[in-house]
Amino acid sequence: MTEHTTSMIRISSIMTITTTTITTGNGAG
Repeated sequence: MTEHTTSMIRISSIMTITTTTITTGNGAG
């Protein structure tokens, strides 16, 4: 359970960072 939870948190963090990067990239042109 602990490993699964850590993986989910890590995936969520990566998704958030990726989304932010894409949004910033598009905003920058």
